[in-house]
Amino acid sequence: MRTALVNQSSLRVDVVAGLWPLPSEHSVIESIHRDGRCVSIEWDDGITIETWLRWRGSWELYRSNQMWRLPMSFARVVIEVPGWTAVCFGSVAVDSYRMPDRHRHPQSGGVGPDLRREGVDLGAVATRLFHPTRAAMSIFDALGDPHVLIGSGNVDRSEVLWALELSPFTPVGELEYDDVWTIVQAMGRAVRDGHRSLSVYGRVGQPCVRCGSSITGARQGEDRRMAYWCTACQAGDGQRLVPPPLLETSMPADVLYLNEARAARQRVRIFDDLRDFG
Repeated sequence: MRTALVNQSSLRVDVVAGLWPLPSEHSVIESIHRDGRCVSIEWDDGITIETWLRWRGSWELYRSNQMWRLPMSFARVVIEVPGWTAVCFGSVAVDSYRMPDRHRHPQSGGVGPDLRREGVDLGAVATRLFHPTRAAMSIFDALGDPHVLIGSGNVDRSEVLWALELSPFTPVGELEYDDVWTIVQAMGRAVRDGHRSLSVYGRVGQPCVRCGSSITGARQGEDRRMAYWCTACQAGDGQRLVPPPLLETSMPADVLYLNEARAARQRVRIFDDLRDFG
């Protein structure tokens, strides 16, 4: 199950009637744990589904076009990812919950705007992110702070920061407000439109599609969520991000193109200087 499901976007999650909360659409399965006869599945948006198998229950893995051993009426949980379907039969108990987070308590400031909602106020998100109390936080941790925003996952954080060539360890206090506004716009579009392909998430040890250097990953912050980044083009050299007006109608992939165009212009200037000044 780990080989087939982990780091895959969930296309379908069906559970017993009335179970709540459930993973958001296209959220990514981050890990699968087994403790005795209890199997827990964690998604990148913080949702966990637990199944207690006892003696008669079992998880079974099928190819997408393969016939199940038992009919659908015996299934307690169904999880579909590209190419595979995992089915839990006969579980005596199924539970789901969001990972505990003290920051979500109303007396701790409440939660930020939900990026999944139509007409979300991105300005309010940028204001929360740029608040002085988060100056020492890394940008990766700050984007995962529910005081700032909700509705996004680790995939969105990792992919957007890669598209903007920004190190996930950059302190928020080192960014200008324009940089923060650029990041928030990119996050909003990533959550609404999804990712056609993954450039860094789950690709540890593979070459970066932009520069060819290695992709790495590590758990970050209090909640120990996985971050992925390129060791070269996200090295944190202090380069400013793409100006916000260019992002208002752009996808993160377009930001990648704009960054490459900026680098090409810089190379042309270097060649001109060499020709003119020797």
